[in-house]
Formats: sequence, C-alpha cells, structure tokens
Amino acid sequence: SSALAQAAQPVQPAEPARVAPPLEGTITRRIPKTGEIVPALGLGTFLTFDVLPGQPRDHLAQVVRQYWEAGVRVVDTSPLYGTGETTVGDFVTGLGLNQQLFIANKLWTTGEFLADESHARRSFEQSQLRLWRRSFDLMQVHSLVNVDIAVPILNAWKREGRIRYLGVTHHENDYHDLLAGWIERGVVDFVQVNYSIFNRGAERRVLEGARRQGVGVLVNMPLEKARLHKIVGNRPLPDFAREFGAQTWAQFFLMFVISHPAVTCC
Repeated sequence: SSALAQAAQPVQPAEPARVAPPLEGTITRRIPKTGEIVPALGLGTFLTFDVLPGQPRDHLAQVVRQYWEAGVRVVDTSPLYGTGETTVGDFVTGLGLNQQLFIANKLWTTGEFLADESHARRSFEQSQLRLWRRSFDLMQVHSLVNVDIAVPILNAWKREGRIRYLGVTHHENDYHDLLAGWIERGVVDFVQVNYSIFNRGAERRVLEGARRQGVGVLVNMPLEKARLHKIVGNRPLPDFAREFGAQTWAQFFLMFVISHPAVTCC
C-alpha cells in the first residue's frame, strides 16, 4: 500500500539549528564533545513558562527578549512543563529567534511494553509541533524514565540528524550515582543535574565523572527554586564578591555554579 511505501522511505535528516554566536564579553563554555561554544547562562522554563490557557503571558515574551539581548542562547524546556513548550515555541518563533537558539528539550517515554518506541516518537513529534522545530540541539531523557530504552532511541535519532546531542537528567541527589553510571558508559553527550552553593552533592561523582569523560553538564536548580534568596534575606553581599564582579545575590550564586570546570551551562 501507499502507506507502507511511505513508511519504508528513509528518514531525511533535518537541518541542524544555526545557533547564534555568543555576544562579546559573555561568559562562555565549550561543549566537550565538539568544542562548540555556548554561553554559560541559559534560560530554564520549569513552572515559570507554564501558563494556564487564557491567562496573561506577554511578560514572558519580554523575558525571552531580555535574555536574548543579554546574550543568552541556551533554552531548556520539557513536554512535562505544562504549557512551557508551547509558550517557548510561540515567543521564540514570533521574535525570529527560533533557529538561532540552542534548544535543550526532553523526552518522556514510558510505553506499553519493553522496547515500545511509540511513546518516544509521540513525545518527539509533539515537541516538534509545540516548538516549531524539525530538529533539536539537545534531547535528554527526562528524569531517567525508561532510560535503558530511551538512550538507544536517542542515539538512532542522532545518527539520523533529528538531534545533535543526547543526554540524561535528574534533579535529586538520590539519582546522582545513576547519572554518573551513564556518564561512565561513554554513551551520552550531556548530563543535567541539580547543583548549587547549598547542595554540592553532584561534585562527588557526577561533575567529576563528566570532567573526566568529556561530557557536557547542564545545571538545574542553581538557585534552589529561589530558596537561597530566602536564606540570605536582606543581608548585604560579602565584600569579596566584588572581586569576581557579583553585584547581586543571584549573580553570586550563579557564579559559584559556573565556576566549576565541569559545568557547561546553568
């Protein structure tokens, strides 16, 4: 049948996104696997970009514009972030930035049985529609769910040109050893992990392993979901913060994270 004939056609690789170069003076890092340069500060979209349908969201377009004008080129999102993907896709496309950004997305795949790829395909196709993209710079296994099945799928998509890099993620210390195990296998390009001045657990195996194996690191929760600001309250910055240019507590906390030699972007 015609449907079977179409299914038998080879997959045509999508053109990789042409990421805009960082602005002069921006703090940058190199992706270990390729040497590609990206800004050390990215834009995360968990919770903040999940806006209920019909609610005001124009302020988020201003957030995207301000981050872009300040030199941010990496945006991280996920199909599990509610309307986050849709919000990101709408605004970066409307601003003409879509193909100039390094989009790090995530794969959510469960499946009905072992090696069921249908959920992975649906997740990817849904993300393509929401983010208005044929391909992604980085696709990550969200929270290590079904990771043994998902990583081979991502490797196949990388060979086909659907993604440029693949990775695994988690946001809890209890899963650091599992993340480190995937780093040590040498089959991932990136790992995303929770790390902050308050919670330095990732230093023991994840960051050290990534440094040794040449794996890129995205950091989530560098501000501990704003809890760090509640701890310091109205206290002034310490005098030594001026030595490395920190003018606010947010800059202080973020500079601590990106000062680690294994961290690519937070």
